[in-house]
Amino acid sequence: MIMNRSVVLNIARTELKMIFTTPVAWIMLMVFTVLCALFFTDVFSMYAEAQEAGSHLSFITNGMFSSDSYGLFPTVKFYLFLFIPLVSMGMISRDLSTGSIKLLYSSPINDTQIVMGKFVAMLGYGLAMVAVVTAFTLFGCSMINNVDMPLVLTGIFGLFLLICAYSAIGVFMSSLTSYQVVAALATFALLAGLSMVNKLAQDVIWLRDITWWLSISGRCETFIAGLICSEDLIYFITVTALFLVLAIFRISNKRRSRSAKVRFAGYSAAVLVTVAIAFLSSRPQLMGFYDVTATKSNTITRPSQEVLSKIDGKVTMTTYTNILDEEGFYLGIPSKFNSDKEYFKQYLRFKPDMKIKYEYYWADAGSKSVYRRFPKLTNEERARRIAEIYEINFKMFQTLEEISQKKDLSTEGYRLVREIKLEDGRSTFLRIFNDSKRMPEEKEITAAFKRLVEGSVPVAFLTGHEERSVYRPGDKDYLIFSSDKGQRHSLINNGFDVIELDLTKDCHIPDSIQILVIADPRKAFADEELAEIQRYIDSGRNMILSADPGSQANANQVAAMVGGRFVNGRIVSDMGDLQQDLVLGRVTANAAKKYPEMEGFANKITMPGTVQVAASRDKGFAPLTILASADGSWNERQTTDFVNTTAEFDPSTEKKGAKSVAIQLTRPMGERTQKILLMGDSDCFSNGELMKQRYQVQSANFPFLYHTYKWMCDGKYPIETPRAASRDTSVKASIEMLPYVKWGFAAVIPLIMLIAAILIFVRRKSR
Repeated sequence: MIMNRSVVLNIARTELKMIFTTPVAWIMLMVFTVLCALFFTDVFSMYAEAQEAGSHLSFITNGMFSSDSYGLFPTVKFYLFLFIPLVSMGMISRDLSTGSIKLLYSSPINDTQIVMGKFVAMLGYGLAMVAVVTAFTLFGCSMINNVDMPLVLTGIFGLFLLICAYSAIGVFMSSLTSYQVVAALATFALLAGLSMVNKLAQDVIWLRDITWWLSISGRCETFIAGLICSEDLIYFITVTALFLVLAIFRISNKRRSRSAKVRFAGYSAAVLVTVAIAFLSSRPQLMGFYDVTATKSNTITRPSQEVLSKIDGKVTMTTYTNILDEEGFYLGIPSKFNSDKEYFKQYLRFKPDMKIKYEYYWADAGSKSVYRRFPKLTNEERARRIAEIYEINFKMFQTLEEISQKKDLSTEGYRLVREIKLEDGRSTFLRIFNDSKRMPEEKEITAAFKRLVEGSVPVAFLTGHEERSVYRPGDKDYLIFSSDKGQRHSLINNGFDVIELDLTKDCHIPDSIQILVIADPRKAFADEELAEIQRYIDSGRNMILSADPGSQANANQVAAMVGGRFVNGRIVSDMGDLQQDLVLGRVTANAAKKYPEMEGFANKITMPGTVQVAASRDKGFAPLTILASADGSWNERQTTDFVNTTAEFDPSTEKKGAKSVAIQLTRPMGERTQKILLMGDSDCFSNGELMKQRYQVQSANFPFLYHTYKWMCDGKYPIETPRAASRDTSVKASIEMLPYVKWGFAAVIPLIMLIAAILIFVRRKSR
């Protein structure tokens, strides 16, 4: 049936007059204004006061308008949930209760025009609410230097789409009953249901995608965050259209006598069309995205995009979930499928054919909590009991033998892990981590993809001379930063392959090794071992060599090959309450000039028990001191016990001054540069030191470690995910103006509304 726009507008105009000639509508609009004003001015005051106090501000636009914690738009979204049902409750139910609906039935107006007229009237009221929000927004934008305006405009657009959906739902619920209060409560209930429906049937394969798509939760937030997604845009259009069509069917069925089959067919057709649109719009291949933010914060960075662009063929990400791995199982339960897909949505955006799969099994994962809770049960009985608790069908869980035929997970300790596999069979693991975030972030995810595309960097740690181990958890060893699978920043989770190499058993360094690490050798090297190390160095590959007090002589056997030397003794200084032989390595001026990212490390590399390093150009290497001790330090050769005794400076034999504690050596080798690092301390990278905290001493050992290995592999790993810096870092406001801002928005604007309402009421009464 053709819809006459003038008729729709006339109905809408009549409805708006009725709305704005009742005190309830004005009161709700004024309350809405006051609530928004108080919230916005508090946030604005927070930024103004922080700036006045000298705090460093960034991303002010996002914080003031889009932040989940204190942004204006998420708060307005909640207010719309409260106010729209109260306005829409009388749209049709009032006509049903007063009988005026019969006048509409008898007039030359069709059902579509009635519903659309009511809907447009609701949009008119909604636009008044948007106008209030826009007033605050314009003021806020005018006060922010370099405001991210597209982010703000997209947020307002998202709120408008939400108003459209809420209004359509309210009109439909209003058509179901003649009682306005019932219509309002029903609208609240339906909106709450749409917000939570994504939690229903998520473990039912054929139903979970439908309930996930139907949920309105998170849809508006996408726009508020500055991302225009075709799926969310289509969702709002489809849901709005669905409830308007249902309202039209409802009016039509009340107006005309139709059989139950005809009514059911009409409603079913509308729902089926919606389901079809939902299926198509949620396919990654059919989605479109546009990130309007200045820093593209909703999009993976350019390096990640470049890695994905190099992948040929399809990608499969399989999550292996062990029901007896209680620490990770909840992240991989069947009901997490869609939330998992949502987590990787930024990667699906650039690799839409990536398939996400799940494999479920049960095996002993060494979970102490499982043993403690079910001490007398077998592993199978424990698995069955946990499945009962989570209400999961135990038949979907494979045995260890069955899952092992698909993938050997023993190296992962049967913890939750993801496997990324390319079409040609290459694969790698993507792990979860033992920290508060748990899930991998962009750096770790991209590193896994890059490992498949460009290969890993093999690192060998020499053993056989009591060097530090990458597999032991002792304080002196190197497990945490190298091979700890649960550590987010460990080498194996950032593109490196780590092995231990014992030259005393097999005196050969594989040609694939790109970085050789010799950490604190406590025993001398045999001649054949030195010859093999010399062969490695002559091949132009890179090396890290470190020594501690007591291992200088052994380390010097290798250091001499590159023109380096570890000096006898240890560096000490008067550190106040800190132990004398703790060196706070500072980045030298020359190093900071060459590596600007190292400037933030100054006085922060904690090095307990450090020896002086020296180097010459005899072997063709160019030396650069990157870390030095404090100016008042000296090389102590007499005192060895710094716990019970104090070293005294002897000016006759010792000299105070900054000492080199880390030296880079470089020399050209064809088209590339060979890199050697001599470290006067092996403990700074140890498990104990990386986890240690000292009072008022902030260490940057992890960042320095990160920089070291990135330098060693020519910047290939770890992955960098740089974003443009925030430009909206200041506001044009002073503390003195804050009271005027608050009173202006919270009192003056509502007062103007009150005066307008009184004038309308007086004028209406005089007529």
